[in-house]
Amino acid sequence: MSLLPFIAALVAGLWWLGAPPEVARRRRLPGALLVAALLAGTVLALPHPAMIDKLLTRLALPVGLMWALGYAGIVACLRAGHRRAAAIALAGWLLYTAAGNAWVGGALYAGLERAIPPLSDLAGAGRLDVIMILGGGTEAGPDGRPQLTANGDRLRVAAAAWRRGHAVRLVASGTSVAALDRAGERDLGAESRSLLEDMGLAADALLTLPGPYNTATEVAALAEEARARGWTRIGLVTSAWHMRRALRLARARGLDPIPIGADYRGRIPPITAVGLVPTGSAHYQVQVALKEHLAGLVGR
Repeated sequence: MSLLPFIAALVAGLWWLGAPPEVARRRRLPGALLVAALLAGTVLALPHPAMIDKLLTRLALPVGLMWALGYAGIVACLRAGHRRAAAIALAGWLLYTAAGNAWVGGALYAGLERAIPPLSDLAGAGRLDVIMILGGGTEAGPDGRPQLTANGDRLRVAAAAWRRGHAVRLVASGTSVAALDRAGERDLGAESRSLLEDMGLAADALLTLPGPYNTATEVAALAEEARARGWTRIGLVTSAWHMRRALRLARARGLDPIPIGADYRGRIPPITAVGLVPTGSAHYQVQVALKEHLAGLVGR
């Protein structure tokens, strides 16, 4: 296991490099030999040679460089004898490590996605009146035409549900906030229609609800449309990690939709030295998952 020798190398580095100058000089040879041996053990324990390149690449990118600089800051505080500052720097470095860690992000996503059924579980549910697709699966490409985002699996799942006959009609909604989008205000429902038609959806099978700009207003618009059209059996498609919040908001509006999960992200990568170095994508994972957990705590 490559993680243990890597952590040991980091601890040994603090013992050697973080000692006062006169002590560090005495530890120069044993410290250098120990750190070198542990780093060699880290490399040898990696499960594939290609992971050496992955580890070095992560350390060379901005997020990895900041992580390394944070470690150097701890060393500098220890070397200067500022133990309280070193403790604060260590706490900040550990928080930064956790905030950009894919293991943490995967675990947070897995907690949100627990018990959210995938499309395959819909087989025995019978025919639905309609399936609602929450926005967020599209964005404007460089030519202004819509393209899928990282949440675009929502549209794939909805299209598959329609092709399998779970519902005759789909509903897509959403409007982007102009102040937050360089492309200005966009009709997300119309973008979904365009992409779903490319996936083979019949042009008359999709209803769009322009206007809603977040999950709460999307659910409100769906509730109003359901009352007007007499829909009672409603499927709801969104990212599995977002489903709990969507269901909570829907039930507050008097709806009881059948959840259909998409875009599952609760996978925890293998535990290796590579995974300890933070990445920008992992920072994003942790931030999105924490936002959903926070929304649950405040009832939003």
